[in-house]
Amino acid sequence: MRAFFEAVLRLADRDPDRVAFADSHGTLTRAGLLGEAARLSTRLPKAARTIGLLLPNGREWAVAQLACVASGRIAVPLPTFFSVEQIRHIVRDAAVDLVLTTEACRTSTPPGLPVLSVALTSENGTVPGFHPGFGTLIYTSGSTGRPKGVRHESGQIGWSTAARGAPGARAPPAAQRGGGV
Repeated sequence: MRAFFEAVLRLADRDPDRVAFADSHGTLTRAGLLGEAARLSTRLPKAARTIGLLLPNGREWAVAQLACVASGRIAVPLPTFFSVEQIRHIVRDAAVDLVLTTEACRTSTPPGLPVLSVALTSENGTVPGFHPGFGTLIYTSGSTGRPKGVRHESGQIGWSTAARGAPGARAPPAAQRGGGV
């Protein structure tokens, strides 16, 4: 993931005003993406290791994902089309410590769980620091039962990226290619 993170930094340095993401609510430049991710990562409580992303597919999701990558957290996407019951199951099963969401999606958040709103400022900011340890838990929809999750560690993600021949990607050392924690 460090190679991915450094590639994002290089692209932002090369052309900071180029649009990185656009959705129906606006655009986010490369520099804006880094600034927003830096701001969000500083707002994440240190004790929140596993973070649910209950966000629409858009700029906020990209910022939250990059903040998790930069801060070495475990990201758990919580699809907005899942039922409240499916989301509750995933939050319990994955031991989610915090949910990142928007005001529009907040009603699907299980009660009693800490929530942090992702609100974009459209300002450039500082570059987030990189901390190793990122991973993600991806759940199925559970169409034949309860949703089931698969955990991907940063070493596995880096290895998969390198195996696909991504420019600038390097395979992690053999000790990092194996299973999860």
